[in-house]
Amino acid sequence: MRFLAIVLLLTACTTANTSLVDDLRAAGLTVTDGGEVEQPFLGTKGRVYSIEGGDLQLYTYPSEAAAQQDAAKISPDGQIEGVQVSWMAQPHFYRSGNVLAIYLGFEPKTLEALQRVLGAPIAEKP
Repeated sequence: MRFLAIVLLLTACTTANTSLVDDLRAAGLTVTDGGEVEQPFLGTKGRVYSIEGGDLQLYTYPSEAAAQQDAAKISPDGQIEGVQVSWMAQPHFYRSGNVLAIYLGFEPKTLEALQRVLGAPIAEKP
């Protein structure tokens, strides 16, 4: 029974990421899977994708409440509660439902597509 629950959770996470990636591709972006990624301030592992102008990290949570709990750690200016992070590029944080996304880059076309697909950023570090 536990195995089935794990399989269903992994399937839901993969489906959410696949849907977002498909939406970004439909918006005209080239998106390439780069494998698994972790951030010390987030409660789940994610996937990193190469995308125009940078990298996109997608973290899919088992519930919207769990995603909101981690999103609450990020202040509007992109500071992380209790953590010092050195980013490779300017981070833009998004949350849509049970997905938390971090785009490290500044490509206008990508930022526009992300806003169409995920909504306005919840935080951006200048």
